[in-house]
Amino acid sequence: MQHTAGVHITPKRIRVILWDGRAIAQKHKVAHDADTLPALVESIVAAVESCAAGVEVDGVGLALPATVHPDTGVVLDCNKLPWLVGERLNDAVSERLGVVVRADAEAHCATWGDHLKRDAEDRALPTLGFTPTLYGGATFVLDGELMRGDDGAGFGFHQLLQRASGVPHDAAADGPFDMATLIRHLAKKHGLKIKKKNCVAEVCAKAEKEHAKAVAILEEAGAPIGLMVRSMCRSLELEETDRFLVLYADPCEETVAFMMPIAVSASVYLSQRSGCWGKWGSAVGAAQL
Repeated sequence: MQHTAGVHITPKRIRVILWDGRAIAQKHKVAHDADTLPALVESIVAAVESCAAGVEVDGVGLALPATVHPDTGVVLDCNKLPWLVGERLNDAVSERLGVVVRADAEAHCATWGDHLKRDAEDRALPTLGFTPTLYGGATFVLDGELMRGDDGAGFGFHQLLQRASGVPHDAAADGPFDMATLIRHLAKKHGLKIKKKNCVAEVCAKAEKEHAKAVAILEEAGAPIGLMVRSMCRSLELEETDRFLVLYADPCEETVAFMMPIAVSASVYLSQRSGCWGKWGSAVGAAQL
């Protein structure tokens, strides 16, 4: 039986799964504090070897919090691990383990893993993997193929979201316009004081408890997200009458999945939350790259 390993790398943790072609055979999670390429490679190799002890691994997939060039594996952008930019982590790990290693953005991997988990009817549908993170954007699975934007990025999430929401460009003074920018803008508009750094998770948690202002914020945020989804589908020439599966594939913030039913509530699309594999979703998808 062939086995592959899927590795999800975050700034503080490495999650590894051993995949036997049908299911997770083993799981392993370790903390790490690597701040150089050689140190990270050593941590990944040790984690894979520990997870796959006694089992021959035929290939490895890496899920990164980064934009990764789909052909070369070069890390193009990564604000969580900035010292990885320009590096080919996949080649460095491949040299150590002696097997083929592929790398992709964590959100793309999560989308791919969840798509493959679905039953045959759902897998036959065009699939949109949606995440608010910079390195995911929107990922489509069409005819069984994982599609990305240019140079491995998501499909223009930030530009479309800013345009659809009507929020001024200067609202995101400290970086790209993203979901957090929109939520902070709407929280100020609705008079909701944000206490935590992760404002999206905070507002979603309040909304789940039926906090009126938080619910209003998510409802208002959902409208531009719905417009964005429809715009991307039209760009790929998908008919608006087509059914397709929407996966909310953010591997880090499961609570934010609360937004997805709101985002597509006015559309004809089939909405379904991600989370088949929970926090292991990116590793599972990476194992099947």
